[in-house]
Amino acid sequence: MMESRAVQQLACLNVSGTPEPALKFCQPVLSLARPWKMAIIWVRRLCFCSQISFQKGSLTMDKTNLAAHYHDIGYGCAQSVLCAFTEDFGLEEETALRLSTGFGSGMGRLCEMCGALAGGCMVIGLKYGKVITDGSKYGTETEITYRLTAEMARRFAARNGAIRCWDLLHLNLSQQEDRQRALDEGIFQNQCGKYIQDVVEILVDILPDPDLQGSSTPQVETLA
Repeated sequence: MMESRAVQQLACLNVSGTPEPALKFCQPVLSLARPWKMAIIWVRRLCFCSQISFQKGSLTMDKTNLAAHYHDIGYGCAQSVLCAFTEDFGLEEETALRLSTGFGSGMGRLCEMCGALAGGCMVIGLKYGKVITDGSKYGTETEITYRLTAEMARRFAARNGAIRCWDLLHLNLSQQEDRQRALDEGIFQNQCGKYIQDVVEILVDILPDPDLQGSSTPQVETLA
């Protein structure tokens, strides 16, 4: 059952939009390779090796499906967003997964900034982040990164009304009963899945344009 679902997910990632070629390719690979999660990741790399570019349109669907794939097989929100973009920047998947693990559930279950947004911050940093310093705290790269980060958060808040995990889910994820409720009611799968999709869509839209005009830090309600 799980392998069949994985084949369907991989088929959805086919560039042409028709699942048959990907389906035929995935089935024999999944039948030979174990564990099946690693087989999915291996096939995904092959399926996406020719799609690494920042073009709008079909790329948005490719990235959102890839992020959803990571989320569906058990990775967190930050991990799912970051890993949808790793190949664009030559970042090793294992490094990305390790780096982003602690940002899930609003940073270690503190229910602070949404993990999907945290993953988005890392993606923006990969593209525009400051590497060489002139001794100041800011500079061009920092200003671009800050501007795009604030714009991402503003657009996310406009879609969802908040940027903090607590305000989005109204659950205390440090408590076992609230985590179980989220699992039982499909909150992680559906609601958090939407937040991942939103962040990926926003990133695909803003990453090619570092000179956004009129961006401002979003004003959102905070937890007392």
